[in-house]
Amino acid sequence: MPTSPQAMYVPFSHRLEWQDVTPIPQDDLPASSLVVPIDYPDEYRDATEYMRAALVTGERSRRVHGLAGEVIEMNAAHYTAWWLRRRCLEAMVAETTAQDNAGDKEMDEAVEELYDAELAFALRISDENPKNYQVWFHRQTIIAETEDPAGELEISTRALRKDAKNYHVWAYRQWILKTFQAGWEEEMAFVDTLLKEDRRNNSAWNQRWFVVHTHELSPYHLEREGGRGGGKADAIREREMAYAWDSVLEEGAGLAGGGGGEGKEGRLGDNESAWMYLRGYLRETGYRASGWRERLVNAVEEGGGREGGRGRWQGGSVYHSEPC
Repeated sequence: MPTSPQAMYVPFSHRLEWQDVTPIPQDDLPASSLVVPIDYPDEYRDATEYMRAALVTGERSRRVHGLAGEVIEMNAAHYTAWWLRRRCLEAMVAETTAQDNAGDKEMDEAVEELYDAELAFALRISDENPKNYQVWFHRQTIIAETEDPAGELEISTRALRKDAKNYHVWAYRQWILKTFQAGWEEEMAFVDTLLKEDRRNNSAWNQRWFVVHTHELSPYHLEREGGRGGGKADAIREREMAYAWDSVLEEGAGLAGGGGGEGKEGRLGDNESAWMYLRGYLRETGYRASGWRERLVNAVEEGGGREGGRGRWQGGSVYHSEPC
């Protein structure tokens, strides 16, 4: 919400460009019959009454576009306001491209300015409301239209640096990667950095699984890497199982006061994310991956037995979930 809205807000009834519109009040029951009536701020009630009128008349214009923006400023979760703003943006783009007196370059620049301004608006809202689903979906629809994802991974990285488990940002980031097929190699390095900072970041583990299965194990990538026969895919899965196992061992050594390394203090880490990541690959391979049966048996029945705890339980759960 803008700073000091009471001092800055001008009622729509006082704005000359809105004199031809009759606001539509919210159709609430009489206040006397409501147990807990919602005490809307006057500014919000005023703006939504005029937005309601625009929805009824079907007006899609620059002024309605601005109106929807003001509602979003006051309530960023108002999905109808986001929808209306997109419809108005579509109308504004269509109006710009229909101008016969403009040259192609001039018209393209005008359309680009409209999209850039909308992305800037969405960025400002997402900075203030990073876990708002509507703002990331709004951004996605614009990028889908412009087909220009330049800078979008950096924007999502900035948001994830504030909250590394923001589901909506991760979903948007996955859409960018999958839709435009760019940034895959850098993505694995980014995820690795997050997991080094916090090995219990389940969102980062999920993203690692996404990168491997959507990109590295895709038929196109395997064929390009010369490994479609199965050897390359097996090597990737083996690498990922080793990555998860190393995470379990490193955490176990830390819990036991050791400096790292398999078998130190005989303790296993209890990070469920790493254990489930390992289980996922063992299931994919039908528990046939070389050496993993013996490794789990030794860890659970011998190494895990001395210290016990949730690490041993997690290992036993993985081991006994499918016949090895």
